[in-house]
Amino acid sequence: INAELFSRMDGSLALVLALLAPDRGLAADFGARYYAARLLTAVAVANPGRATAALLATPAGVGRVMDLVADPHDAVRNEALVLALALARASPHVQQVAVLEGGFERLLNIVAAEGGPDGGPVVQDCLDLVAALVAGHAANGAQFREAGHLGRLLPLLRQVDPVKKPSPQQAANLGAVLGVLRALVDGSAAAAALPGQPVGPRGDAGALAAAVWAN
Repeated sequence: INAELFSRMDGSLALVLALLAPDRGLAADFGARYYAARLLTAVAVANPGRATAALLATPAGVGRVMDLVADPHDAVRNEALVLALALARASPHVQQVAVLEGGFERLLNIVAAEGGPDGGPVVQDCLDLVAALVAGHAANGAQFREAGHLGRLLPLLRQVDPVKKPSPQQAANLGAVLGVLRALVDGSAAAAALPGQPVGPRGDAGALAAAVWAN
């Protein structure tokens, strides 16, 4: 309720985002970034439409959120991942700008740094966000494949020992990888992510299978 009321105050979200501007001293303060991320996350979960509108109305607003995703402090980064996921699921415009801000590269870099499928919940969160960025967005699906990101994603499926039963977190991380692949072949994202292929589940699945074998 408090987050909803806060979001209705004129200029409240713009003020929080302004605090994260590079030319503001608070942008370099861990506490400011952390609590700004928590506040924005609470608002985005309570009212994603209002949070998205404020973000898109703020110059470089989406870029500031993606900077938080790449923050060196885990606490800030983890909050920012939840925030970015809520925003991406609420707006195709946020999806597009986040990718233009290097979203795929940043997220896959975190996945690699955290140990891939052997990593913790942050790996799952990053992959869930990748899936949200391509879901239903043809241009982002095309960008993901054309930039060669399948070559970084698919090897994750082979990094887990096939003999051992995966831990619950490993299973969740692998499920998140499959979630990205599922998003790539779903709807309009599949048609652009796999150019030149017949539109429809059979053609899309065949093209993705070829990409899997190639990697």
